[in-house]
Amino acid sequence: MFASVLLVILSILAGSHSLSCNEWSNGGCPNTSIVQVTCDVFNAIRTESQLTQYYNFSIISDPTSFKCMSLNSTMTPGGQVEIEGCVPADLNILDLPAFSFYNETKVTRATCLTDNCNNFNENGEIIPPINVGLQCYECNGQENCRNPSLVTCDYSNSLASIQRLNSIYTFDISSYLTNPPKTYSCYSTNTSFNYNGASGIWPDLIYKGCVFEGFSACSLPLNNQSNTLTQVVESCYTCDTDSCNKNERPAGYGTCYVCKNYPCLDEDVVTCDQSYANATYSVLGKMYSNVNFEVNDNFDCFALEASYSDQAIEYLGPVPIYYKGCVNSNFDACGLQTKPNLEEHRDYCLQCEGGKCNSNVNALKENTTLYVEMKV
Repeated sequence: MFASVLLVILSILAGSHSLSCNEWSNGGCPNTSIVQVTCDVFNAIRTESQLTQYYNFSIISDPTSFKCMSLNSTMTPGGQVEIEGCVPADLNILDLPAFSFYNETKVTRATCLTDNCNNFNENGEIIPPINVGLQCYECNGQENCRNPSLVTCDYSNSLASIQRLNSIYTFDISSYLTNPPKTYSCYSTNTSFNYNGASGIWPDLIYKGCVFEGFSACSLPLNNQSNTLTQVVESCYTCDTDSCNKNERPAGYGTCYVCKNYPCLDEDVVTCDQSYANATYSVLGKMYSNVNFEVNDNFDCFALEASYSDQAIEYLGPVPIYYKGCVNSNFDACGLQTKPNLEEHRDYCLQCEGGKCNSNVNALKENTTLYVEMKV
């Protein structure tokens, strides 16, 4: 009886995944040379403990699935840091924040899901793993994509994605049927179509999934022999790391400059979230009417320079406002109506998508695709 219970406990601790990974660190603990270990709770925590010497995160103490990882970084103080081993599948190695007392440079991190796929070369550089076993979000349609499923890419689901696209776009699918690539990418698109100039007739393409690596999913020509179909691409991208296609826009699009104080003498770069967007709306609400917004998971960068005079108070001269921040992507920050008692003299208003695109506003003003100006 005791032996059978012990066997069950050991099998649970070992986890359901028999992945094998290289394990080593240049600190010599636990191994002074590379060894291959079968991933389980114990050696995953061992690798996490190595990482917690340099990175600020909570150890996942009860993982049920695993992945291999390699990390090569230069820390000041501390010097070269090289770690490889098993970690929980849910641990986001790519975004681990270093402790504030370390300055991290020349960092390379990689994860992979095949046996012993995490390696350093003779120069201490990570050998990038091929993305066999890549995990991507998968869904089809607006409702289904509110809660996409996470799948492991393979030939079947990658082929299903390009067959779905082949019903709309023109490309040669034959090579993917006879000699497909062995590696994969994640894919996400939100595209609407106009048929004979009218919207709503042809169904939108809101889709996430796996595709074959190298497949140009976002630059395909429409299957449009009669020239009756046009498209409006809200977003489309491919990416090559686990779970990278969750959001409508790729990573980095929500990184913006924000003002740390008034009158914005000091700026900071942040990854936008709803709290930063709400801070922008609080500022805009002082000058504009009906600052109404809908919460979503996508954010744009925003910048405004204008001055405002209160027409009801004659002696109150123009008050300058200079502001940078985040807004939700479905919010028209530059189309707001000034409050009735205020007169606005606007130098510029910018809402843009892209990493830190509100950094140099004067330069961006020259780009009419990003710059929106309104005069009162």
